Amino acid sequence: MSAVPKFLLDGTYQGGAYTFCDHHHHPDPSIDDDESKLLIPHMFIPPCLIDFAKEMISKSDDKTVLATYISDDLKKDSDLLQLFKSKSKGDVKSANLAIDQETGFSGNFGFVTFVTKEDAHKAIQELNGLVHGDKRTMTMSVDWAIPRTA
Repeated sequence: MSAVPKFLLDGTYQGGAYTFCDHHHHPDPSIDDDESKLLIPHMFIPPCLIDFAKEMISKSDDKTVLATYISDDLKKDSDLLQLFKSKSKGDVKSANLAIDQETGFSGNFGFVTFVTKEDAHKAIQELNGLVHGDKRTMTMSVDWAIPRTA
């Protein structure tokens, strides 16, 4: 596996298309690109983060939200936790940011669990569409971590 390109790690990436071959095809033939696209709608999950996404989705409950399109400025779980604590009126319990531990590659998504379902619902209303980030701004999407039925 090749190293993560320096421009992705040092904050100099300004957007645009690039090819990062190791993240396009999973070495495990039981996991294909279609599966990675189905775990989180409208988002390609790099193969190095598929297991993380599966685990977090399986642990999610009615108090967990999924935040996607998270800025690269967030480097660790505590950064995501602080963002939600500072911008949401709900009581945040925990946050898990999708970061490949070997390379530091960010998946630009994470899972945030609240104390109550009402707090999670407030966070969705308050933070969905939040524009954030210093080096490269992103418009975050926040929704339930698992499909909900009315």
